[in-house]
Amino acid sequence: MEQAIVQTGLFPGRFQPFTNAHLERIKSICSAYPDITLCVLIGDVGELNKSNFLTVSEREFMINEVLQNNDLTNRVVVRHLKGAEPETWVSNVLKTVQNLKIVFSDNPFVYQPFIKAGIHCVIHRRAGVNSCDLRTYPFETWKDYVPKEVFEFIANNKLYKRIQELESSEKYPFLTRENSES
Repeated sequence: MEQAIVQTGLFPGRFQPFTNAHLERIKSICSAYPDITLCVLIGDVGELNKSNFLTVSEREFMINEVLQNNDLTNRVVVRHLKGAEPETWVSNVLKTVQNLKIVFSDNPFVYQPFIKAGIHCVIHRRAGVNSCDLRTYPFETWKDYVPKEVFEFIANNKLYKRIQELESSEKYPFLTRENSES
């Protein structure tokens, strides 16, 4: 008997930090697409700066905690991919994510290259506060915008202080929300 190939959906992002809006989008995707395994792909630009204040391992840990506490680990896997260069990113994703069927994103810098590569994309408009804006809010208010596990991990490890301590970087201008509006 031939075994069916599990199709994969991709929900990429930097998740700096992972927000309630991200979680709600994952739940919505899992509900609307019950036949796929969803891969949450954490983008890693390889350096810490004001826009990228959490390491890959910190983000991966927090997202996995949130997924586990929301009974989503049977449908969702978390991976990461180093590098953000638009010229090579899609081919690197296709090497990393097996049986990719569909990409979920609101960022033209993400979905346009996938469309060009022949991958079906579902373009959504995010609801709620995005991570770029959230990083400008006083940390105490984050508890209203991020899952409890994320808030507690960042608070307990005082990771929010990095935003004030780290320098800005212009190395990846295409990753900023202002530059990604189509």
